[in-house]
Amino acid sequence: MLSVNPGSSGSSASSATDNSNIAAFVSQNTIGILAVVPSAPRSVVVVRGNASLAVTWTAPVSTGGSIITDFLVKYSANNGATWKTFTDPVSTATSCTVTGLTSGTNYVINVVAKNAVGSSLPSANSAPFTPATVPGSPTAVVAVKGNASLAVRWTAPVSTGGSNITDYLVQYSSNSGSTWTTFTDPVSTATSCTVTGLINGRNYVIKVVAKNAVGSSLPSANSAPATPAAPHTH
Repeated sequence: MLSVNPGSSGSSASSATDNSNIAAFVSQNTIGILAVVPSAPRSVVVVRGNASLAVTWTAPVSTGGSIITDFLVKYSANNGATWKTFTDPVSTATSCTVTGLTSGTNYVINVVAKNAVGSSLPSANSAPFTPATVPGSPTAVVAVKGNASLAVRWTAPVSTGGSNITDYLVQYSSNSGSTWTTFTDPVSTATSCTVTGLINGRNYVIKVVAKNAVGSSLPSANSAPATPAAPHTH
C-alpha cells in the first residue's frame, strides 16, 4: 500500500510556485520586446511633372520591430499649414507619383511609415516644388518687312504651363516651312523682335516657340509670308 510522502507534498507546492514565477518571467520579457511604431522616413525628394510630383524617399532607420506595411504620402499647398493624404494603393515602395495637383502652385511633401502597431512621425518636409509642363503655343505671329529684315511680333501663350516663360525662339523659313533656321538673339521674354540677316526679295514665313523651365512649347502657326525689301530711293 502506498503512502503519501510529506516531502512530495512540499515538492508539489514548490513546483506550483516555480511555474508561477516562470509565467511572470515570460510575461515580463514578452512585454519587453513588444513592437512600436517605425521611425520617420527620410530624404524626401520631389521632381515636378504636369499637375503631378514624382516623390522618392528613404525607408526609416527602424521598423519598430514590425515590418513596414505602407507609406502615406501627404502634400500641402500652404507650406504645411494643412495637409492632404494622397490616395493610392497600399505599398511598401519608396516612391510614388502624386497626381491631381495644380500646375503653378507650390507644394511641400512629407511621408509617414506604417507598421502593425501604427504610424510613424512624418518625415521632414521636402523642398517646395511647383508642378508644371511646357507652355502653350504663342499666337498671332505678324511679320512686317524691313531692309534685309522682318519686324516680328506675337501674342504670349494663354498658358505658361505653370512655370514662367523664360525665352522665345523665333524661327524663319524661306521655303514655305520645309526647313527652318532659328534666329540668334539674346534670351528675352519680349513678344517682339527684329529678324536680321535676311535676303531682300525673298519670301519668308515666321513661327515662334515659347520656353519655360520645363521645356519648349509647340510652335505657333506660321505667319503670313513677308518679303524683306530695300527702301525705295527717289
